[in-house]
Amino acid sequence: MRILQLCNKPPYPPIDGGSKAMHNLTRGLLKSGHEVKVLCISTPKQPLELNDIHRNTAAPPGSRACSWTPA
Repeated sequence: MRILQLCNKPPYPPIDGGSKAMHNLTRGLLKSGHEVKVLCISTPKQPLELNDIHRNTAAPPGSRACSWTPA
């Protein structure tokens, strides 16, 4: 299934309860074999660093794909 996950802040890095929940949900969906796109807001208070995401996260083994799109 193709899924668009909408987040009110970046789920990575998972530094607080909300971002940890969003991050774990994304990883669970990927592990279940779904294709996930994450759309989130990047603000000065909660910036999204795409280079950090691609360097520090990997899709779980056997998963399809995940793409991150800052809004």
